[in-house]
Formats: sequence, C-alpha cells, structure tokens
Amino acid sequence: MKHAYSTLLVIWLIVGQSVYSNPDIYGIASLLGVLCLFIIKERYIDNKYGSLLFLAAVLLVSIYKHSFILLWGISVLDFMYFGNYIVALLILTAAVWAVLLKGEYDFCLPLLSALLFGYIVRIKENNEKKHLELLDKERRLRYDLERSQSELIRSKEEIEQLVEIRERNRIAHEIHDNIGHSIAGIIFQLEAGTRYLRRDIDKSEGIFRLCSQKLSEALELTRNTVYNIRVIKKNGIEYIEEIIGDFKFCRVSFEHAGDFSRVSALNMKILQANIKEALTNASKYSKASNIELKLDIRRNNIRLFYRDDGVGCSNIKENVGLSGMRTRVRDAGGIISIDGSNGFLIVCNLPVRNEENLDGEKV
Repeated sequence: MKHAYSTLLVIWLIVGQSVYSNPDIYGIASLLGVLCLFIIKERYIDNKYGSLLFLAAVLLVSIYKHSFILLWGISVLDFMYFGNYIVALLILTAAVWAVLLKGEYDFCLPLLSALLFGYIVRIKENNEKKHLELLDKERRLRYDLERSQSELIRSKEEIEQLVEIRERNRIAHEIHDNIGHSIAGIIFQLEAGTRYLRRDIDKSEGIFRLCSQKLSEALELTRNTVYNIRVIKKNGIEYIEEIIGDFKFCRVSFEHAGDFSRVSALNMKILQANIKEALTNASKYSKASNIELKLDIRRNNIRLFYRDDGVGCSNIKENVGLSGMRTRVRDAGGIISIDGSNGFLIVCNLPVRNEENLDGEKV
C-alpha cells in the first residue's frame, strides 16, 4: 500500500508536468532521473537511508522545478511508515510552507494525505505483524501440545505395561512360592502315605487327611490369585466398593472422602491392588471379626488406612503379598507402614501430582 501511494504521487507529478507545464529538456531529464531514483529506492533501498537520499535529490531538483515539492510527500510517507514521526513532521512543515509561498494550495492535500496515509499503513502492518506472530505462537503451542499429548499417551502405555509386568511377576512369585511349594509337599506326603498304607493304616489316613487339608488351602490360594488378576469391569471407587462387597469373611467398615477425579490411573491401580491384598491376607491369617478401611484424597497425598481386630503378628515376615504392596507404593513415590502389635494395621500414603499445590498441606 505504501508503494502504491508513492507511485500515485509520482504519476500526479508526471501528469502535471505534461499537461500544465511546458516540458523542456531539463525538466524531462530531472523527471526521468527522479523516477529512476524512486524505482531504485522502492526496489532496493526501502529504508530511512534510501528515503533521505531520495529527499536530497528532490530538494536539489525543487530549487529549479518548484512542482517537485510534491514528491516530498513520498519522504513524509516513508518516515511516518518507519516510525520517524518528528522527521516526517519537519519535512511536511517545510513542504507546506514552500507551496504556500508559491500559492500552490492544491499541493497541500496530497502532502497532508501522505502523512496520514503513512501512519495508517504503519499501524495496519504492525497489527498484521502482531497477528502473524500470534498465529505462529499458537501454531507452536498447538504443536507442543500435540507432542506432549503423544508423549503422555506413550508414557501411559509404558506405565500400564510396566504395571502389568510387575503384577505378572508378583503372581508368578506367589504361585511358585505358595501353590508350587504346597503341591510339592502334598506329593511327598502322598508318597509317604502310600508307603505306610500296608504297614500302618492309621498313619496313612492321617497323612491323607493332611494332604486333603493342604489341597484345600492350595485351592483357596489359587482362587485368591485368580480373583486378584480378574478383569476390572468398573473403575475408581466403584471397583473398590465391589471388592469390599465381594469380601464375605467378616464385616468391613469402609469410609472415603475427597475428589477421586484427582487420583491418577496408576495410583488407583495401586490402591485397588493393595486393598485386595490386605483383605486376602485378613481372610487367611487374621481371624478378625471387624475391618476398618478408610480412603482420604487430600490436596497433596492419598491416604489408605486399614486396621482389623484379628490376632495380629508380633514378628511380621513379609511374604510376596506384603512385599508386593511395599514395592508398588515405593515405586510410586509413596510410603507404607505395617504394624501387627494390636490386630493388623496398614497405613499407605501416595503423592498426588498437582501443579496447583503451591501452599502445601499438613498430612
């Protein structure tokens, strides 16, 4: 737009020289020289230095050809466009004063228009530049968001795969350490019972009864293991309530508070697995009649509290189940406390990842 208005001023001067003046060789040469300089400026030196050079040439020509003052408007336009308002006002003042002395009042309008037009073009192009910068910034942010989303999806899949592998390893250890050893012991007992079958029938019957009891325990352990790996049909608090509802060994008092939407999928899996493990251990060892279970979703952490009124254990030996609970919590950056001095007590704390947690909270 700036180039178009400057070209209009040049055309206006050419028409004025052709129609209203008697063209001479000097005038034609000056006009051609200024025209060439104008084209070079607009094409190759479109900056304030090019405008100063063009202004100097027009000033020299204006001494002999007063109508060339009209081209001062090009410099006024340029300096307004480049943001040199004071220089533009000085050139405009000098140009208006010069044309008023000669009584060429019709030159005032294009000169004043050049000032206004240069300012409008500058504002318009600055706005367009800011708009393009905002579009580029939005495009970069959208790209970063899509990349972060892809990384998040990939991390989620990796975490799910890691949790699945760890759960498989835990189940494999449990089957090997408990079910495998139990079945191996039963086989040895059956072989011994077979040897005593003809010599001592009472001892053989005792061995067979013991094997039957061990098989029942192995079957129960197998059921619990299958229960722990069955497909989850519900999510969040609904699935935890379903776990507790399916537990028939004794009465369970369950309380929960907080916003469960702030619990990540990984933390929810840890809570579900630990609750199932705690209830399974209670049914096997505790002889409890009441279990108290509390789940609090706080600002900075998730607190799982388990306590039963069973026999407890003064010397806790962490088997696969308890060590699995500890490993899951530790890997998630949490802590777990286990005490068997008065019944059985488990307190598990998991961190909540939230960028808004700037003030902190007592836990």
